[in-house]
Amino acid sequence: GDANEITLKDLKPATEYHLKVCACIDSCKGEYIYPVPFTTEQCEPDRPLPPKLLGSRLKNSLTLKWTAANDNGSKILNYILEYDEVCYIFIFLFRCVAVKIFTII
Repeated sequence: GDANEITLKDLKPATEYHLKVCACIDSCKGEYIYPVPFTTEQCEPDRPLPPKLLGSRLKNSLTLKWTAANDNGSKILNYILEYDEVCYIFIFLFRCVAVKIFTII
């Protein structure tokens, strides 16, 4: 018909696609245009799953592991790990102010 516009949905981020179009009349199909490349924009990676403790806890260290997040088409350069210390004093629970931040490359 007269339609000359379409919205393509569910495309992957940061992915190159090639588009070609032809016109049709009943069962007769014309020639396709040369493929036109286009790339979708990148977006932020998905949230990683919670880390899991590996091995045993030592008095001043522990080892964690997590599954890599879906990168949504762009390479993940690093992860940032933040943790804070929970302190128990007598029967009161409060959060210590110290927050540790690590960039893992």
